[in-house]
Amino acid sequence: MSNKNIKQNIRLIPIDPEDKHSGALAKSIHCRCEFCNKTSLFDSFSIEICERMSGNSFYCPFCLRNGYDKKNNKHILILSFKAISAHWFYKLHKGRNEIWLSEIKDQLKKHEVVGLMNPAFNYDPENFLWFIDFSKVGKGKKVKLSEVFFTIDSMMSCFDLEKHVSLNSIKLLRDKYRDAIEKFHSKRYRPKNRPQLIPTLSLADQSKSSSSLRNFSMDNLKIKL
Repeated sequence: MSNKNIKQNIRLIPIDPEDKHSGALAKSIHCRCEFCNKTSLFDSFSIEICERMSGNSFYCPFCLRNGYDKKNNKHILILSFKAISAHWFYKLHKGRNEIWLSEIKDQLKKHEVVGLMNPAFNYDPENFLWFIDFSKVGKGKKVKLSEVFFTIDSMMSCFDLEKHVSLNSIKLLRDKYRDAIEKFHSKRYRPKNRPQLIPTLSLADQSKSSSSLRNFSMDNLKIKL
C-alpha cells in the first residue's frame, strides 16, 4: 500500500513561560536523601515537592511517604541483605558463572515477600533497604523482639547461603544482625559512621571491598547490552 497520499495534521501548542513544570522532565538532578542516604535522579517537579515537604533537609519520596522525616525516625533501624546479593553477583555470577542473574533477582523478591509479612518491617526495593519500626516492637500487642529475629532468619534463608558458604560464616552473619538489633532495640544505637546495618559475609576470599558490597544497587542487576 502506498503512503504517498497520507497526510498528518500537526498542531503546535505554545508552552506557557510562566509554567515552571512544563520542562520538568528535562531538568533532572541527583539528590541524596537525608535519612536513607539514597541518591536518585529526580525531575524538578518531584524535587520542588520534596524540598517543600522536607524543610531544611532533603528527604526522598519514599521517606516522606512513610513519615521518616519526622522526629520519631529515631525508632527506625535501616538494614539490608544486599551485601549477600552483591557477593553472589561479583563472585558467583561474574566470576564463576555459577549463578544466573535471574536467581539473584528471585532471591531478592522472595526475601521481600517474607519480610513484608511482618508489620514492623517496611521495604524500599529501589535500594534494597529495610526499615524496622521499633516503636512497634515491645510487649503486649506489639511485635515481639523474637518475631523480629524470626523474620530476619527467614529472610536470610531466602539467599541459599548453605549452598555457597560454611555454616560458621552463616552463624557469624546471623550474629551480626542479632547483636546490632538487640543494641538498637534497647538503646536506639547505631555507630555514627555506619548508621545502616549492612553486614558482609566473613570470608577469606571476599569478592569486593566491604564498601562496594554495601553500595550494591539495582543498577548492578540491569542486563548490559
